Amino acid sequence: MKDFFKLYLFFFVLLLSGCGLSLPEISLPDFDSSKELEINDSDYNKVLNKKYDGYADDDDLDTEDIYNGAKKFAECSNSTECALLWDTAKKWITEKSKYKGKLSGSIGDIGCFSTHPLKILNAVGDGGFLVTNNQELYDKMKKYRNHGMIGRDQYEFFGVNSRMDALNAAVIRYRLKKVDDVILKRQSNINFFRKKITNVDFKIPDCDINQHNSFTMFVCQSARRDELQKYLVENGIQSLIYYGTPLHLHKASKILNYKVGDFKKAEKLCDKVISIPFHQYLKEDEKEYIVEKINEFYL
Repeated sequence: MKDFFKLYLFFFVLLLSGCGLSLPEISLPDFDSSKELEINDSDYNKVLNKKYDGYADDDDLDTEDIYNGAKKFAECSNSTECALLWDTAKKWITEKSKYKGKLSGSIGDIGCFSTHPLKILNAVGDGGFLVTNNQELYDKMKKYRNHGMIGRDQYEFFGVNSRMDALNAAVIRYRLKKVDDVILKRQSNINFFRKKITNVDFKIPDCDINQHNSFTMFVCQSARRDELQKYLVENGIQSLIYYGTPLHLHKASKILNYKVGDFKKAEKLCDKVISIPFHQYLKEDEKEYIVEKINEFYL
């Protein structure tokens, strides 16, 4: 599981589905995990959730192996149903966001996207959508989002009320026309920072030749993170921390019986991560000012 030191929500769904979880440690400095998330569950309907967030060196990660692994997982558990669900909440189906030539969301059976207001393709409220080339899965998901309903008064199974409203759909259709330009501007801004921020103590994540990152977030590292953040605030530059608490130390994670020190690398990384402005609206003088102040801090 990628970036497990970060956002709690992408494994929370596995807990709610009744899976037993064994968290992996990450490997530094690339935000990757040193082993896969172990899922233990006797339920017949299993989904292997694999998150790719674009920060790790994945030359050794073969998506075909992951897909085949999911199928074997189903066979070993005598499962009657298995789908590979790929969390692409921070990526977009665009020529500007790829991994090894594959478009985001096209890996696996189902691609999951978020249109939260803070995402690159953002609606005016919470939202999201799924993509699939599997007609059977498509038909089932379409019913599931509408209570499991067929027509107006027949229910094939129990579902949920999870339909996107028309206003958000209209906003997203309009913004789809601009999303490639948004990604290109973000990529350009980050490349600018790569060239201009010269101190090696401020680590900017690398992207290898296989990665075309859409950069919903721009997570860097600094051993003097808190000092740097204070200095930036004093100079009128906002910075954010994604995320300050590793998964195993959240109050909700007590049921997993982990404690401080169980994942030392993740805990260390949470003390170092920092995100600086990189959005598509940054002006040239603003980028120069950010670079100037970060370089100045390390003098």
